[in-house]
Amino acid sequence: MDLPQKLLIATRAPFLSASLMPALVAGALALNEKVFRPELFLLATLAVIFAHLGTNVSNDYYDYKSGNFPKKKTGPTGGSFAIQQKLFTEKQILLLFSICFLISLALFALLATFTSWIVFALGFLGILIGFFYTAPPLRLSYRSPIGELSTFIGMGPLLVQTVFFAQGGYFSALGWYVSVFIGLLVSNILLAAQLPDAQIDKKSKKCTITIAFGKDATIRVINASALIAALSLLAAFLLAKPNFALLGIAGLYPYLGIPQLLKKGDYIPALMGCINAVNYGALLCCVGLLL
Repeated sequence: MDLPQKLLIATRAPFLSASLMPALVAGALALNEKVFRPELFLLATLAVIFAHLGTNVSNDYYDYKSGNFPKKKTGPTGGSFAIQQKLFTEKQILLLFSICFLISLALFALLATFTSWIVFALGFLGILIGFFYTAPPLRLSYRSPIGELSTFIGMGPLLVQTVFFAQGGYFSALGWYVSVFIGLLVSNILLAAQLPDAQIDKKSKKCTITIAFGKDATIRVINASALIAALSLLAAFLLAKPNFALLGIAGLYPYLGIPQLLKKGDYIPALMGCINAVNYGALLCCVGLLL
């Protein structure tokens, strides 16, 4: 296996849509409000992507240090297992996520020179949330429901408004509604991924909604999140300035089958359904904002 392939595994790059889609929504918001600046949008998107990469790698590192994962990957999720599979050493993984975070911080600092120091502060806050998701002393993912809430905030309102602020220099009123929509959908990916990891998480004393309240409760939270996500776009349509972000609700159609898949234990197709809902919902929301 060559280095690029190893890096793809270690950084879990295929899951970058969880940060890319909220960034695209922020770009569509900026176009809707006529403050879109392509060069700043690109820099902001790269900054959040590197923050996401650093988060993925650091989460795997501190989960490994906490004894969260066994020697072999047995489920559909459970991190990259880059250390366990000897793709990289512990020191190399530590260096990798440090580089990703430093690049992200440098990009946010550059953006701040064009708009405001607030952009850097927002970006730094996002990095802290990602890093302390598993890193001590906070270990947010080990404290349900704080871990799930931090994912919603970090990948929803914080990410969307950061990318928007980098271009417009202010927070978008409409952005709060659409960021709740995309944040809930991204956090549902996390919730669906908790189910096949339940045994591993329990052994490592990791507290998730699944561990604390069980499988049925997790499915109910996923259903409620999808409903609230739809209602947030409805509220945007009714209360914010004229827009058709409501179109994003059509992207939720994978949820018609997700609950049954989860109940039957078909976790991989259910997880893919949650990912597809993020992708379709975000893209359709963008189309609506551009109409």
